[in-house]
Amino acid sequence: MYKERPRQEREGKKDIQKEYFSQTYVHLLNLFADGVPLDKVYDDIAKFIKENHTMITTTQLRNIYSRVVDADSVQEVKMLRPNLVYIAARQGKEVEPIINLFNQLIKEINDEEQLKSFKKVMEAVVAYHKFYTSQTTKK
Repeated sequence: MYKERPRQEREGKKDIQKEYFSQTYVHLLNLFADGVPLDKVYDDIAKFIKENHTMITTTQLRNIYSRVVDADSVQEVKMLRPNLVYIAARQGKEVEPIINLFNQLIKEINDEEQLKSFKKVMEAVVAYHKFYTSQTTKK
């Protein structure tokens, strides 16, 4: 009997939330709450970037990061979503996992505390990207 696969699977897209952040996704926008397993959150971010760091250039990532850091309000950061789509379209399918993660997190930001957490997540992404990119170039 034919069983249809989910659309993401048919199109070869990864479910980033399940694959990399199954236990910590809920914490990505609440880093400053009590009881957040920060070590696990950062380990999951590191794993995600280690496996996907070649998909986006350092320049592109730093451009996104600087725009996020400069955003003073939730509304400003939400206005970045079209820029992310543009980057994804320009780069091609390879960059989609990273851009999709950013896009999904931005959609879920509702207050200043979540924006602050998102900025910390982006800071971690940039740091781990730099680390794994430099490891790759040393080999």
